[in-house]
Amino acid sequence: MVDRVTRGKAPASPLTRSLDSGGKVTASRPAYPRSGYETVGNWVHGRWVVGKGKV
Repeated sequence: MVDRVTRGKAPASPLTRSLDSGGKVTASRPAYPRSGYETVGNWVHGRWVVGKGKV
């Protein structure tokens, strides 16, 4: 995030991290993964219909 503020450079995907009591990283993942949010699914008249979501 420092690069975002100081250099105007957006991160590809910010990471969140879980730390143990010693400060060691135990897990990390994207803060907001993009895959899966581009489409939405709905049950319409007995059929599952997939369409574009709000991006």
